[in-house]
Amino acid sequence: MFAGVRLVRHTRADVAAFERAVTQLPEVVHTHHITDTYDYLLQVEVADLPAYEDFHTNRLATSP
Repeated sequence: MFAGVRLVRHTRADVAAFERAVTQLPEVVHTHHITDTYDYLLQVEVADLPAYEDFHTNRLATSP
């Protein structure tokens, strides 16, 4: 699955905190810093849609 992420704040510290947090998530296999609507495009590997919803709600959405 691919997930587009848009950061609320773009300070150097906020970007670094997000990048550190995302590298600690084993479900995220690739991270791309992009431009346009989203700031990052994450490639996420999970078993199914309910597993993605759990990942998004409980892990990704709670990241800095």
